[in-house]
Amino acid sequence: TEGKPADFGGAVGSFKITSKLSRESLSTDDVTTLTLTISGSGNLKLFDAPRPNLPSGLDLYDPNILDTVTSRSTTIAGDKIITYTIAPRKSGDYTIPPITFSWFDPSSNSYKTATTTAYKLHVTTGKGTIASTNNGKPVSGTIQDGPSLHAVRPVILSPVYWSLYSIP
Repeated sequence: TEGKPADFGGAVGSFKITSKLSRESLSTDDVTTLTLTISGSGNLKLFDAPRPNLPSGLDLYDPNILDTVTSRSTTIAGDKIITYTIAPRKSGDYTIPPITFSWFDPSSNSYKTATTTAYKLHVTTGKGTIASTNNGKPVSGTIQDGPSLHAVRPVILSPVYWSLYSIP
């Protein structure tokens, strides 16, 4: 436990981490994905996934985790691909800080830490957002993009429904 980093999630082996953001410019109607790929050999399926620390105004959803094992000789080697969905709540420019990943390396008998790059995210106001005041609090709770429920005609009153019903 001596020298153990605060973000240590139980990884033991030899690893490297890379990251990729699917979109760096989007609107409040869209989402982007942050993909972390941890490659190497060790206990790939047993450690906790590192979690991004996002600024307020961005929502982070539970990750989708895919473990791919490419070798099962004396050590298990492969990739752990972690995909986070990020949804902006309000427009603005955000910085997604670097994500750190720490593991214990038995060959050097020490803890190691790798860091991803930081990303800049530009968010514009979308068409279907809730009307808001300057401080981002909702004024009304309706989204005005979709069709009115009163304008939708029931399917059973449609001539197409009855003609399709009579065909068999």
